[in-house]
Amino acid sequence: MLKALKPPVEVVFQKENIRTLDEDGEVMLTVYSGLAQEESRSLAESVAWGKRRLAERGQFKTKYARYGYDYDEDENLVINPEQAEVIRRIYRELLAGKTTNQICIELTEDGIETARGRKKWHSTSMDSMITNPIYCGDFVYQRYYVTDTLAGKQAENRGELPQYTIRDHHPAIVSRADWEAAQQIMNNRSENRRGSKKRPHDRQEFFNIFHCSECGAPVIHVRSSRGGVHYWRCRTAEKKYVEETCEVRGFREISIEHTFMALLQEMKKDEGIKDEIRQALKDHAPDDNERNRIEQVKEEMQQLYYQLYDTVEEGEKHGGDPNQIKAITDQIVELQNQIYEFEDREQKGHEAEKDLAWFLEELEGIQDFKPDKEQIEFRPDIFSRIVEKGVIHPDGRIVYDLKFGMQMTATGNEKMAWRLRKKGKPRKKKK
Repeated sequence: MLKALKPPVEVVFQKENIRTLDEDGEVMLTVYSGLAQEESRSLAESVAWGKRRLAERGQFKTKYARYGYDYDEDENLVINPEQAEVIRRIYRELLAGKTTNQICIELTEDGIETARGRKKWHSTSMDSMITNPIYCGDFVYQRYYVTDTLAGKQAENRGELPQYTIRDHHPAIVSRADWEAAQQIMNNRSENRRGSKKRPHDRQEFFNIFHCSECGAPVIHVRSSRGGVHYWRCRTAEKKYVEETCEVRGFREISIEHTFMALLQEMKKDEGIKDEIRQALKDHAPDDNERNRIEQVKEEMQQLYYQLYDTVEEGEKHGGDPNQIKAITDQIVELQNQIYEFEDREQKGHEAEKDLAWFLEELEGIQDFKPDKEQIEFRPDIFSRIVEKGVIHPDGRIVYDLKFGMQMTATGNEKMAWRLRKKGKPRKKKK
């Protein structure tokens, strides 16, 4: 923008000896900016990755206190008595039948300040408080996520990234029963409100997991207008893209759940499955040759950094070759990407080993059942922890890519699973 002015305005960086109106200065500034941006992006991704791993293990500590809570000296959430009483009042009045608008008006009239110290309460922030599980003692990691690292923009997570719920993470302000009752009230009001946005579906484990075998499009959640039955259907078949077509039908959510539990039972009864999974995990993990190669890459990159610093320093004194600087920078970025990829694979391997130990133990506890005659409770915790993606075929087969580096196929989706009784429940007597 400064260069485009008439006359153009020049910026001089004294330390780096860069002048923006010089031809070489433009290249040098681009190189420095690129290195700084890559370092910032890498750091942000590393921090986010570490937080997700902690959240998976239930060890995450939130950085920001919410309304109703403070931090103690050990950085644990503790209840703020004065604000907590306001929270309890909000839930109490909501359960008594008042609308969020009515509650906001009364809080404003009583002179109670909001979380940001404002005098007027708004229903939008009130809705967010009521639906936040933090008040029943749970912490949900990644309710929101950063869409732009540099700009710091956030968006609500509607299945784009996995969410992790840590139950009983901190002291609750309201009982779980009251919180769940409040959610039911909010859901009913949302569905009855014309033109309101639909509440995100509870089966978050399925979002961004399934794809269509015929056209490759994502398989999305669809809710029928009659009866509110949950389906999963190819996005192209759902006519989200007019210029493309796909004839794959939708499948009931309960059928996908049923066939997954049937698959777990098959794995439980297969005596050789443990050895197959361990071997697949070993085949996909980095070996000693790759580790040695990465050590060489790190040494090469270190030498390139020395070369880059010398070249930049020489350029500051006598005027260097911008093309040479760019060539060295490109080599560094390429080697750094190799290191990132290796470290990511190695870390995933360590996490997969822990997940495998947990999975095999949970697998033994799966209740035996007859898939053609009955159904059992779906295990979302197992699904989200072992499934990487799934490809749904027209005949109902789902080919799952497991996080252990192997594929398993679930069949039987064409059966009317929703008509099967839950195991343990008595059959309905015919009148």
